[in-house]
Amino acid sequence: MTIWIYGNNWSWQTDRTTPPVSVALLLLDKNQQVHTLDLARVVWKEWWLVHKVLPAQLRELGPLQTAGLQITGGSNAEDRELYLEDLVFYQETSGRWCFNPGRGAASIRSRASRRAPTRAGAAAFSHAPADDLAGQPCATVSTRVEQAGDAWQFVYEDADVRLEYELSAGAGFWNPAGVRLGGSEVARAMVGAGPKFVSEPTDVQMVSVQRVGTSCTAAGKPGWTARRWRSIRP
Repeated sequence: MTIWIYGNNWSWQTDRTTPPVSVALLLLDKNQQVHTLDLARVVWKEWWLVHKVLPAQLRELGPLQTAGLQITGGSNAEDRELYLEDLVFYQETSGRWCFNPGRGAASIRSRASRRAPTRAGAAAFSHAPADDLAGQPCATVSTRVEQAGDAWQFVYEDADVRLEYELSAGAGFWNPAGVRLGGSEVARAMVGAGPKFVSEPTDVQMVSVQRVGTSCTAAGKPGWTARRWRSIRP
């Protein structure tokens, strides 16, 4: 399985205000037992693809279901952000790798040469601004937070699609978020999400919910605060 994670600290820098967190995958086996699979200790400030092979002893307990993601170690006093995207499960094959460079492939040059290939028919790397995907602006994209009754909608919209995440306050935490694509609900996110206490209290209550800029903040008893940011940016 793989998952993309954008972290918030570097392993070689000591930042006491941003302690590194650990991310684990929670899996439910055929007997409805939950198993924890450690994925990574986040020590980078960029997108990082985490790759993990499910152990054989765990696969034998299948069929497996995803029960959630567990994040531990976040003892920071100030707000910090962590992004997770595209949790993917797939069957790997261990066949022989074959590469065909194809006709007109760039010739291999020594480290001393930094010039683009000039051999007739060779494929040189393009440096045209139009080919720089990272630098292309998306002028037609808009992101915003809207209130809809007692709920909040985090909206991504462009010329072709409208994507919404709708949040509403529950008795003890956020209710599962409704995910709508083009006006139709396609999924439910954050099902069963919430703070995990060392000693679970029995009187967890949602006390207040408010919008501050592009985030919605919820505070509860016996003493926790959770924020949901606008997660999709142009």
